[in-house]
Amino acid sequence: METILKQYKAVIFDMDGVIVNSLGFWKRTEEKMLQKFGIIKDLSTFKVTESMSTKEAILFWLTKYPQDNITSTDIEQFVIDEMLLLIRSNDCINNEIQSLILKLNRQSYLLGLATNSPKKIMEAVLEKANLKTIFNVIVTADDVKQVKPNPEIYLKTAQLLNILSNECIVVEDSDYGIQAAKNAGMDVIKYYIKK
Repeated sequence: METILKQYKAVIFDMDGVIVNSLGFWKRTEEKMLQKFGIIKDLSTFKVTESMSTKEAILFWLTKYPQDNITSTDIEQFVIDEMLLLIRSNDCINNEIQSLILKLNRQSYLLGLATNSPKKIMEAVLEKANLKTIFNVIVTADDVKQVKPNPEIYLKTAQLLNILSNECIVVEDSDYGIQAAKNAGMDVIKYYIKK
């Protein structure tokens, strides 16, 4: 991978599924949230919410199954609390990517993080991975109007890094994240977490 990176000034990393193996946590948390708040779950719709930000997924469920005594803020706080508990209590950091990020930092690459996760979850992941001070730029779902697969998050990351899209490469695991990076005019390395 490092040979490929030599032609770029910056590397932008996705978080969920790349830095942290949290995709199963999201599914578990969504199921628990739907059960706790009495929202009926149509199992076929999980793929629909998979590419959404936390706020978008909550809005999706509340629109599909309106609730009288629950606010989206209540549900969002529940989701964040559950995710923080799972991240903090499980061995979920991808050591291979963590090592790569530290090595790229020592080699003076500009490093960006672009995640559909909320800022609170991103902070917990970076703290657990000991990467809090490594990234030059971090953009979360809280910082953009539209999340992946829209390219806004990657375009904003490149802008804040003060580089052109073709000067950076993205490390992504999801099809919608790859599409967002490509739509931003960036090259992409598809990453799979080893089981």
